[in-house]
Amino acid sequence: MKIDLSKVFVSQKFVCLLFLLFGGLLSSVLQYEIVWDFINYHYYNGWAFVNGRYNQDVLMAGLNGFFNPLPDVPLYLMVKYFNDYPDLICFMQGLWFGALMYVVYRLELLFFDVSSWQGKIGAVACFAIALTGNATFLQIGTSSNEIALAFFYLLAFYWLIEEIFFRKTGNKLPFICAGFLLGAAMGLKLTGVIYCIVSGASLILFYKKIKNPWQNIAWFTLFGFLGFMAFAGFWMWKLWQEFQNPFFPFGNFIFKSDWMPEKSFFDQNFRPQNWKEFLIWPLITSFTLRRDEGDDMFVSDFRAMFVYLIAVAWGCKVLWTLVRRKKSVFEDKWAFLYCYAFLAYVIWAYFFSISRYFVVGEIVFAFIIVKALWGKNPKSFIAAGLYYGFLLLVMFVLLSTPYFSEKWGTRGNWKYLHLPQDKFVAVEDVHIPDNALIQTYNYPSSALFVYFAEKNPTISGVNVYQQVYRATYFDKIFNMDYFDFNEHWKKLRQEALARHKGPKLVLATNARYVPGAPLTLDFSKIKEIKGMECYFLFNNMLPFISLCAPKEIADEVFVHSKMKIYEDGDEK
Repeated sequence: MKIDLSKVFVSQKFVCLLFLLFGGLLSSVLQYEIVWDFINYHYYNGWAFVNGRYNQDVLMAGLNGFFNPLPDVPLYLMVKYFNDYPDLICFMQGLWFGALMYVVYRLELLFFDVSSWQGKIGAVACFAIALTGNATFLQIGTSSNEIALAFFYLLAFYWLIEEIFFRKTGNKLPFICAGFLLGAAMGLKLTGVIYCIVSGASLILFYKKIKNPWQNIAWFTLFGFLGFMAFAGFWMWKLWQEFQNPFFPFGNFIFKSDWMPEKSFFDQNFRPQNWKEFLIWPLITSFTLRRDEGDDMFVSDFRAMFVYLIAVAWGCKVLWTLVRRKKSVFEDKWAFLYCYAFLAYVIWAYFFSISRYFVVGEIVFAFIIVKALWGKNPKSFIAAGLYYGFLLLVMFVLLSTPYFSEKWGTRGNWKYLHLPQDKFVAVEDVHIPDNALIQTYNYPSSALFVYFAEKNPTISGVNVYQQVYRATYFDKIFNMDYFDFNEHWKKLRQEALARHKGPKLVLATNARYVPGAPLTLDFSKIKEIKGMECYFLFNNMLPFISLCAPKEIADEVFVHSKMKIYEDGDEK
């Protein structure tokens, strides 16, 4: 079937606009922000980059503070200038989801025969399944940047599919654009390496289907590198100058910077532990209803399981055809998609297996599920009833994923604190003295520091204690400060504390997210708050955080605070 891509339904610009509006409105309704990472480093990184505060404040966002800040700049600027209009910020953040929906729609025009009712229904089902996955739907409008990057990955995939299997012009431009877009996305966030590898490997495996294959693959590779360097090169150079590792804190087993252990630094807690688990990993992840991704993230998504069972069934069918000495033929475009999906899942599961990185994988899985299950023609009434009943059950299981999954975070989570919800970032009105040093104890807390620094740029900050978070690279050492393992960081902290001559305050966060950590802090054991009074700090981001100030300035700092929770020498 040949599709006239210039005459599909109605004006594509109008359709794109509708999707963008819907994505923005849906985000405004859901208001899934604020999430943990926004409080921990997304807000801080954008602020630090724009205001030239990178590395001026010591370790305020921990190691996450060394990630490329460019993806976080737009949200920071929106909060800076439109904090009083949270619905507008949520709307703007949701435009990325609208753009993603549009690319999914355009992909469906390539893979489904929408000239027939059967094709239309299949495309609608695929669209619904693709966009209601745990990783996709629950990140709409959030600061994780995964939806925005998924738009880049999927758009590149669309350009490749369209050129290789439809236009077939041999033009290098689609390969150049796709490569540059993938490289740029990886430059913004290194987890994009999954889809860069997958796209390149798929092109090589299907090179016979490409006109001028090696030339176009070379263009794809070259511009992928240029796109990566365009958005990450400046940051890599900065990291190299400071830490002798352009990917700091990652890859230190290669670069051997003195500022980190010579081990691989990434979260390995969710990966399969052995090859037996790897073989049935889609089943394990589908039936592990509680995975501690964030704050006890409740995951109820069975897309991987369905695709796994479909793959097993197809494998059996292929073996049977081989036994009967027949060929099992896949349409080229579908074969490319199957290859892409398989490689994406294998690489994702091996390196990360963290659900929020798998938005594109979820979307591609939807195509596979609908292709395998939809369009059968049962001959008997009973068979038809069973078939369509099964399809309805599958649709219910998949489309109900957002409902049965715990949200990563919403702005309305802390309404019981009686804070006004008319601000995107709202913190109790306390007065931070000029030239004060904010010492943070535990994390996440850098967003609170940014809020204070925006009001009073003379303040500075230093992280005095940060619990290890899934620090498998320290061989299961938990509830310890991983910066204390390195003399460089210890010295940096000590120097920052020693040279500061103004007032010192403490922002203490309850470390309830760390496995085995207590629900409340024992303030008597925090040496930095000696001689201080601590008050509960009301805010609409983090429910368990306290601000401590020296007794002599406590009345000046806590003008409106009502809940004192600790005073040095007290037994509270």
